[in-house]
Amino acid sequence: MIGASIKRARLANCLSLQQLVDRMKDNGVPITKTTLFNYEAGSIIPSDNLLEIFGQVLGVNKNFFFHTLPENFNIELTEELGSVDARRQELLAYIQIQLGQLTRIAETIGFDLTHRFLIQEPIEVRSVDDAEEAADRLRELIQLGIHPISSVCALLETHGYYVFTLPDTFHWKLVSGRIVDSGIHFIMASKEFYLDDFRFNLVRELGKNILSCPTSDKEAILDRFAASFLVPRKALLLEFGAARSNIGYDELRCVKQKYGLSRTIIFSRLAQVGILSEKDAFLLRQRMVLNYHISRTSMTFTPLNFYEQPTVMYALTRRAISEGYIRSEEELDFATLIPLY
Repeated sequence: MIGASIKRARLANCLSLQQLVDRMKDNGVPITKTTLFNYEAGSIIPSDNLLEIFGQVLGVNKNFFFHTLPENFNIELTEELGSVDARRQELLAYIQIQLGQLTRIAETIGFDLTHRFLIQEPIEVRSVDDAEEAADRLRELIQLGIHPISSVCALLETHGYYVFTLPDTFHWKLVSGRIVDSGIHFIMASKEFYLDDFRFNLVRELGKNILSCPTSDKEAILDRFAASFLVPRKALLLEFGAARSNIGYDELRCVKQKYGLSRTIIFSRLAQVGILSEKDAFLLRQRMVLNYHISRTSMTFTPLNFYEQPTVMYALTRRAISEGYIRSEEELDFATLIPLY
């Protein structure tokens, strides 16, 4: 148990055996690579003092080493990473630790994590146009109407997709899946340079989980689903009218701020739903590119003001502390309260 926990924490920190040996040495504990291997294999049990130092080096509480994952804690990823992908083992260890802590705190305070997403069976999407209908159907089920989504993170977590911060150490922007036995869904997301990209990619990742579509058109279908879900056709008709031959920059900027989507994608949506003809869309796009109206010149160029933070883990932790189940954040297995923005 202790050895497996040491190994899991080492992998989650993306450290090799030698790198952890070096860090332990820097902290005044000279151990050999062979000794560390034996600790992880369970052949040698480290002392409490040594576990304290392991915890400091690996960023976990000493209690973490005495926790075991449930027997049926198998994780199924939405998209297989591949056995040769760099950091695959490390990523899986990180996911296990995150989900393990979430489930432990939830069980401690009696919070049910297993409420299901509204869509139980995959929505069959045969074409890119079908993706728009799938997005409308999801909005109808969630009772969103044509309203803007103030927080994609909050929407997902409200309906059973728990969002976690994914450090830049890993080679993936987004990874999603579920715990097989309980059916708990998760999305691991790394910070995006632009908030509108982050929102778009979160919805796109959701699409991977709830859509069944042909592999050949999958990327285009996911793009259309995400764009349609964030700003549906009826909303575009309300904002721009049924038919236009010209669109002003300020109009795009207002809709961007209202719906949390990039001007480029909003512009594409206008052509997709027929508000702009293909010819007008082509000419307008050329003009806007020349005038830098749909270009990103800096991170602070018309920034979005949406609250995109994973909140369930934070809220459950605060609840556990308030109720006295945990005395302080220091008693957590490891720090999960890392803001994305």
